[in-house]
Amino acid sequence: MTSFDDGKKSAMVFLSDLKDDKMICWNRVSLEEEEFYANFLDFQKDFESVFTKIKLESKNTTDKEKIRQNTVFMIYVRYNYVISHLEIINKLLKLMICKKPKLEYKKQTTLPQLISMICDSLGHSENWSERTKETFRPKFKNAISHHAFLITEDGITIYPDDIKKKETYDIFALQELNAHVQGLFSGFVEFANDEKTEHGM
Repeated sequence: MTSFDDGKKSAMVFLSDLKDDKMICWNRVSLEEEEFYANFLDFQKDFESVFTKIKLESKNTTDKEKIRQNTVFMIYVRYNYVISHLEIINKLLKLMICKKPKLEYKKQTTLPQLISMICDSLGHSENWSERTKETFRPKFKNAISHHAFLITEDGITIYPDDIKKKETYDIFALQELNAHVQGLFSGFVEFANDEKTEHGM
């Protein structure tokens, strides 16, 4: 199974679990939000074509400094691609789920915080909760949010000063992570479309 397929399946299973637990409410979507999502889908289409051009430029030059600069830029673009997807998933999830006593999320509630709230609210097994949290890559998201990372031509290192939490993602690992979050987003979109069809929304 590819990273994209794995991400999509994880999203569909997670949302189906929420539906079974009567956690899906569908809060009101404004016109501004609809335009935001439409714009994001356009961004997805353009991203890979731009990225392909940068890779071709690096292959067609022998300038080591230019190659280094392109590599660092590609790493920067890749990690921002991951974060943008996690941010929109957070936004989508807040539109989908019901507010309950343990789920009093706010506009500024981050995705890792929201997922933790959902897990606490549902009271499923610890294994389910941990697997669900990891699906949305909280460690990576929190490291970027708290500026606990370094970028070099070798990749992006999160928590560089913490031996226990330190991890380095090279360009290939970031590409896999890109595919995973793109799959997550695709799962959310497919689930939403299925719900719209089922309920005539």
